[in-house]
Amino acid sequence: MNRRWSAPPQRDDQEPSAFAGILQNLCAATSARAAALVDVEGETVDYAAARDPFEIKVAAAEWGLILRFLGQARGELAHTQELYVRAASRSYCLVALEEGYALVMELPRWCFSVSQRAVCQAVQELSEEAGLANPLWCGAGASWRRVQVHTAEGTRRPLAICLERRWQELSVLGRYQEPAFRPGEVGYRVRLYDGHELNLVREPLGIWYLDLVS
Repeated sequence: MNRRWSAPPQRDDQEPSAFAGILQNLCAATSARAAALVDVEGETVDYAAARDPFEIKVAAAEWGLILRFLGQARGELAHTQELYVRAASRSYCLVALEEGYALVMELPRWCFSVSQRAVCQAVQELSEEAGLANPLWCGAGASWRRVQVHTAEGTRRPLAICLERRWQELSVLGRYQEPAFRPGEVGYRVRLYDGHELNLVREPLGIWYLDLVS
């Protein structure tokens, strides 16, 4: 089964919005320590953090400014959509959204990549909730959605999938591989009892994704 992020601590600085749930799911899928959505003015729209949110709010404002600065630069820097920064005690992932919004993630030390499927799903959901256009660069991962999968004990081979809040048993037809797969990712071609065939991918953190166009 997919691992679930623990419930966030009680917040007294602001009421959580729909954005908070999206950001919390993103943290659960990537092991990010915190994530925040920041607007064009550098204000944190909402966040997900398992500790004091002050640091992620400050970081989100500062890194959001960096992304906007790069967007005003000349040459290839002006087209920066995603940026990773490795610091002494933590790393950051910065993702540009439309109209000057940005997604900022605080990552564990030495981390220098996150699941593109998780990021694209979060960007799409955040953009939809905010009424923003979906960034064109996110198209490559647009078809993947995080799902819950029940696996065989000891083998992690998929046995059932939760679709539309209902568990359905499945049969594994075989493995499949794509050039874009990262080390540790495992793909399966599966068939539901109604005959539909799907592609599933298990990422290294144990998170499962369904290809909506398979």
